[in-house]
Amino acid sequence: EINVLKESKDKEWVLQNEKKKIGDFICHKAVFLRVVNGKEQEIVAWYAPEIPVQLGPKDYFGQLPGLILELKEPFLTYRCSRITFDKNKIDPRPVFENTITEKQYQDLTKKTWESILQNR
Repeated sequence: EINVLKESKDKEWVLQNEKKKIGDFICHKAVFLRVVNGKEQEIVAWYAPEIPVQLGPKDYFGQLPGLILELKEPFLTYRCSRITFDKNKIDPRPVFENTITEKQYQDLTKKTWESILQNR
């Protein structure tokens, strides 16, 4: 079993002054605009700075100063419904065993397929 460390793509988030409570956490709003098929789309994230882990759904990670508890895309909204943890044990830089980069994963996949095709 391996973990693939996906590279964070820079998104130009604009931090807003708006806040709302999600569960027990005060979340801050951040927005960025992306262009898909020539149309501008707004992505809204509500993140909890109290949870100093730069993670979120899909490829939304590494850019905001807290865990994304809600993410709204044009046609889909992701919401965290429950969090249970020991607040004294949060590591802002989680370490995973058996972690490789996306490039290493692509190389490994290529070598595996080449081996499979050669042994047919």
